Amino acid sequence: MNLSILYRGPLASCNYDCPYCPFAKRRDSRAELRADREALTRFADWVDRNPDDDRISVLFTPWGRA
Repeated sequence: MNLSILYRGPLASCNYDCPYCPFAKRRDSRAELRADREALTRFADWVDRNPDDDRISVLFTPWGRA
């Protein structure tokens, strides 16, 4: 099976500085950054395991650009 996945982590901030976007005006705490890192690691581990040997395509999508 071919899987196309849009991955968007739990962060509510963005490292771009677009003046019109609310996500650029927020900074995540160390705890939120750690939780995001853990979520991404779980996702990457799931992709790595891929028990059904699917073809997996991933697009990392920031909140403000979806």
